[in-house]
Amino acid sequence: MNVRAFALLAGALLAPTAFADTLLWRIGQADNSNQEFTGHGVPATFEIPADWAARTTWPEWPTQSGSPDLFTSDITFNVTAIPPNAGELMFKTVWASAAVPELAVWCNGNPCGIIQIGGSSFPGYGDDWKKTAGREWRKTYRLTIPGEFFIVGKNTLRLQKLGHPYNRKLGLFLGFGWDYFALLSVSSPLAEAMHGKPVWMGVQPGHFEIKDGQVAVEAAADKWLGVAYSGNPQRVGFWSDLPAMQPRRLEYLEALKALDMTVILDGLNCRNTKPEHLAADGTLKPDDRAYLDDIFTRYGALFQYYELCNEPCMNITNASLAYVKAAAAYVAKIKPAHVKLAPPGYAFGGGQGTPVNWDDGDHDQNRRDLEANCQTLNGHSYGLSFAYKNGSLIENIDTHSGGMPMSEGWPKEMLATECGGHDEHSDVKEIGGNLHASLFDRNLRGHIAFCDRFTAFSLWEDTPFTFLTGDRLKPETWKARGVGTDADTRVKLFRRLALAYATHGRPLPYSYLNAAAVAHQLVYFRAVDTSSLAPLPGSGATSRKILVSLVNFDLQQPHEMQVRARFPRAGNYTGERFGPDANYALARREVTVAADPSFDFLVPLGPGESVQFILEPPPAK
Repeated sequence: MNVRAFALLAGALLAPTAFADTLLWRIGQADNSNQEFTGHGVPATFEIPADWAARTTWPEWPTQSGSPDLFTSDITFNVTAIPPNAGELMFKTVWASAAVPELAVWCNGNPCGIIQIGGSSFPGYGDDWKKTAGREWRKTYRLTIPGEFFIVGKNTLRLQKLGHPYNRKLGLFLGFGWDYFALLSVSSPLAEAMHGKPVWMGVQPGHFEIKDGQVAVEAAADKWLGVAYSGNPQRVGFWSDLPAMQPRRLEYLEALKALDMTVILDGLNCRNTKPEHLAADGTLKPDDRAYLDDIFTRYGALFQYYELCNEPCMNITNASLAYVKAAAAYVAKIKPAHVKLAPPGYAFGGGQGTPVNWDDGDHDQNRRDLEANCQTLNGHSYGLSFAYKNGSLIENIDTHSGGMPMSEGWPKEMLATECGGHDEHSDVKEIGGNLHASLFDRNLRGHIAFCDRFTAFSLWEDTPFTFLTGDRLKPETWKARGVGTDADTRVKLFRRLALAYATHGRPLPYSYLNAAAVAHQLVYFRAVDTSSLAPLPGSGATSRKILVSLVNFDLQQPHEMQVRARFPRAGNYTGERFGPDANYALARREVTVAADPSFDFLVPLGPGESVQFILEPPPAK
């Protein structure tokens, strides 16, 4: 199955009979419960028992790993044949802290990745945890393990619950409980290497001008941020009061198509609307219908999502519920089939709107009624507000499950059209330092865990959120800003996560040349052939780039990565290398990779650094 259609499939395998691939072993029962676990403390070593399939109780394992507990568990098992395509770890949660726990995985010492775990439970964050009690968000996560990492005979899979990224020894607030752990042998060639769950990430420009200069530099920004050529999202505001600022609308959308970017488009801004701004029958008036008709006629083939409005009950919009519902009904009628209608980018209150605060946590039914015409969910969240009452995670659980646990992710695709962190947002003091950077990192990791597509705010304009300084029309002047008073930058933090979680396509085979040096270290390699991706709906956008990403998740120590990757064919792959430097001009350089068809990447990475190669393949012979 192609990854473009995979966004909501990650948790489909719930029961033993549902495993289409070969199930090598399972710890626990796939029953959406942890009652079969009766032990105390995660075992440091555990050998898969011969009777694992028949077991109904697991006295060696506890129901959960609480706070502040951390663990490392080496699970040993035998295989008589190496998985022909890959192995896949499946891991289902029954609850998790809102502080975004992480589970790192190694196979025979080889780094396989880090699962970001989404949850809404206390202990964690929130203005009053009792207001969010019972709002559980459960999910099945999947992690690809290359077949090259297995050996015939005894193998060891290491699971390690990590501490906070800026203080790996601290497990405070990082509890989670499990339904089961399972290992599969994948039966068919991989369309995508799973890294927890599929996710698509983007960064908003933070301004509305769409002129010659802005179109020209779009590629530089998206490539440096690590989101180009994988179908990642860009939110585009074609507000009805902004055409004079946007003379190059068509060219801008075509530039995004060339970068294989998914577009979330806004049209009517619904600003300062009242029910009386509608026609007598409650529908949009002719001028508003005409604007939407024009948007879809001119540009409908070049975007994939239409967002109804922005933060309707904040003072920047102050929208009428009746008006937004009328807009939803009209767009649902005129939109092409490939465009998904998204709810407003809810801020869940704000003191405005008609009626006042119609989208907040006391008005779930309003959102249910409005979203009857929508094909996605939506919600904005900065810092860790997503886990608060009137936060996007909690309120979407309330909207779509009445506050009961979500048994397997969301019922629809989940968007977050704004997220990120303010310079003054700060993490818990027990971490000890880098509290602003830690909070921004946690916000992004939270959205990786529970969102399908999200866009962080923003590259420019709003200083407390800004990624970059310099002349936005001259990339050679761009420099990444620190987060608050911390030296780590939003560019560094975002790129590290985007390269590891939001590059998509058929994975290239690889092996570690310095396996002993990286054994059980927090590094990650991901190389994908984007030509395998299906064309984007509507625009037909495609890519043929090879994206090679090397990531150091260790924020305390440097590591050198020595990796041999096998390319689709021999030849010279030309393109760009984006390194970890905070200056764009120094981070970017042109490169040629001479593959035979393998190539050895020897890349030193400082703490938390990442490098990406964006390569054009040679012509096929």
